[in-house]
Amino acid sequence: MKTLISKNKSSHGKDQHLHKKAPKKPFKGLAKEQEESGLSKAEFYKKKFKKRKKDDHDAFFSEKTQKKPRASLSASPLQKGMFVHVRIKEILSDTGNIYLSALGNYQGKDIFIERVPDTISTDQTVVVKLGARQKKLWMGDYIRLLRDETQLLGFFDAKTKMIFPIHRKKDFTPIPCTASLPDQMVVVFEEKEGAALIKEEIGLITSPKSYSKVAAFNQGVWKLITEEEEAFCKNFKIPELGKRDDLRSLDLVTIDGSDAKDFDDAVWAEPDPDPRNPGGYRIVVAIADVSYYVREGSILDQKARDRGNSVYFPDYVLPMLPECLSNDLCSLRPHVDRACLAADMIITKNGKLKHVHIKRALMCSKARLTYDDVEKAIHGKVNQKVEPVYHSTILPLLNAYKILRQARDERGSLDIHTKEHEIFFDKDNHVQKVEVRKNLISYQLIEEMMVLANVAVAKTLGNRDYPCMYRIHPAPDTIKVQNLKIFSKALGLPALKSDTPTPHDFNRLLEAVKGGPYDGLINDLVLRCQAQAQYSPMNQGHYGLGLTDYAHFTSPIRRYADLIVHRLLVHLFDLGEGGTKSTEGLQSIADHISQTERQAASAEREADERFLAAYLEKCVGDTFDAVIVGVNQSGLFIELSDLHAEAFVPKRVLFNLTQRVSSYFDQALHILRVGHLSFQLGMSLKVRLLEANAITCQVIAEVVLDQQATKKKDKNPSQNSKKSLQKDKKKRKFL
Repeated sequence: MKTLISKNKSSHGKDQHLHKKAPKKPFKGLAKEQEESGLSKAEFYKKKFKKRKKDDHDAFFSEKTQKKPRASLSASPLQKGMFVHVRIKEILSDTGNIYLSALGNYQGKDIFIERVPDTISTDQTVVVKLGARQKKLWMGDYIRLLRDETQLLGFFDAKTKMIFPIHRKKDFTPIPCTASLPDQMVVVFEEKEGAALIKEEIGLITSPKSYSKVAAFNQGVWKLITEEEEAFCKNFKIPELGKRDDLRSLDLVTIDGSDAKDFDDAVWAEPDPDPRNPGGYRIVVAIADVSYYVREGSILDQKARDRGNSVYFPDYVLPMLPECLSNDLCSLRPHVDRACLAADMIITKNGKLKHVHIKRALMCSKARLTYDDVEKAIHGKVNQKVEPVYHSTILPLLNAYKILRQARDERGSLDIHTKEHEIFFDKDNHVQKVEVRKNLISYQLIEEMMVLANVAVAKTLGNRDYPCMYRIHPAPDTIKVQNLKIFSKALGLPALKSDTPTPHDFNRLLEAVKGGPYDGLINDLVLRCQAQAQYSPMNQGHYGLGLTDYAHFTSPIRRYADLIVHRLLVHLFDLGEGGTKSTEGLQSIADHISQTERQAASAEREADERFLAAYLEKCVGDTFDAVIVGVNQSGLFIELSDLHAEAFVPKRVLFNLTQRVSSYFDQALHILRVGHLSFQLGMSLKVRLLEANAITCQVIAEVVLDQQATKKKDKNPSQNSKKSLQKDKKKRKFL
């Protein structure tokens, strides 16, 4: 801040004496001053030019040039680049970015936070790195959620004897470490008196076998099965038939991914023999009877509740329950008896649920089929595994699916097409290739059967005023919808007419852009418009599926919510041991498992991100087709079309394309203007990779103009993958 000194030219003599100059002091050379001080040269100059304190105004200014001092840092403590702990006040809608934005508070000052994950909610405290200040509002980048952490995660560098952050979104400075550790070892540690105290060694960050484990630690989901849990399962056995229904004569089959190990659902269908329901079908969905083994209050129950769900990484699974249950007693393997809880349902020719009978039974799966097996059979290629059950099970299931699918389209269910990728590994866990998973009819068939069973169970409990753990999905926020309308209109696309659109309204927009250049973008933006699905004991309906009653029933092996629903059904129909009607703490359980679900999703994303960054290290310098999936004032977030991996183009790199250094960010239209160039959300372009770092999960790219573009190389050279793990159990985000 400059202080302006005005010269008084007034003719009023009474004021002129205020502006008379002070008499000049005689000038003395430094040598003369030193001689008169009696100090040695070293002492004199040290005292003369000592470090000045910011609150010592006399030290800042000589008598001749003294002006009003600048504000000290104590008066305005925020600076660009600082890391601060900000409490979230409000989550803001922004359909222009992969992540959300938020408004937070730090020491009474508002902080606008970008790149906030959808797992963050109000009143949580997050670490933010401050950026630019616009007028009175500070801008900042989200770094991480501030948990009650005394332990941190980092990797050890043997040369410097320091521990460095494991991810680009970490706020601690490198910390000295005196422990004897292998170079590049990832560790859990505490900071004690300025040094690192090692708590656990995780693995080498240079090894791909450590990537998922690092992500699990980072997101707080690394909760391994204990020896106590394993011992508790040691004497478990398959129950006798007793009072259970006997479903072993039905040709029930499991249909899962080729690498699945836990088979928790089996299906079967036949035309309804009742002449009063022409064209209708009987459908049986049998689910592993986990509640028989995992009793409320047991060590298995306590640990399962704490985990909340299984976590599916690209290369392995962190199970919610011990392997003796998830991969054996509660896995519906073929040709062996298994305990199950079944929904025996009747639907009409219009897909309306007419009747449901909940049964505790014994079953025997007739075949373990894969999605590919069934898909080929649907298209007329029946292999040896499918042939024995093709007419008795597959064809009736396919016909029932067509009825349910038509009913779904008519009632209005969001038809969002998202691209999910599969990562293929070699024997050393290195990524060989990445492919987009095909949206098979066989996958949709199973999804429809699971949705039907979930609806049937929710209605069964709700109609009897019984407690239930509902899966709810609120309608989209009005502001998000308005942002989508503005952006669609700017692109010249048909906009939503209402601020409270129905799923049908969204589907009409999606249909209008289908197959066009904005197909993927609009699908992505419509998905971002949706609220976060969660668990609740209060029924609020499921907007995305267009359903008034919905609960999770079909996966008690991997979701604690389903286990609660099983216990309620067992108690309601007096089906034996393992049931409960207790509603104590149901809301707190719902909040907890909703949070663990979000943590699991974050861990899965981080692992994917690190695997892809490692794969792209060999592609640095190569050129890719890309699309802009996010825009902010710092740069562009892009998705590489071949790999569906995300990269960032910083604004400083964009300045290399123009001689002008001016920039402007239009948040409403999601446009970043740099010099004479404009970049908008959804724009296709070519980029060249500048950096790919698996340690920090950072991928940096630059935009390549047409005249600079080079021929793109094949980014998936190897077609001989040794292993591919599919996350076939993951449903769409809004399910």
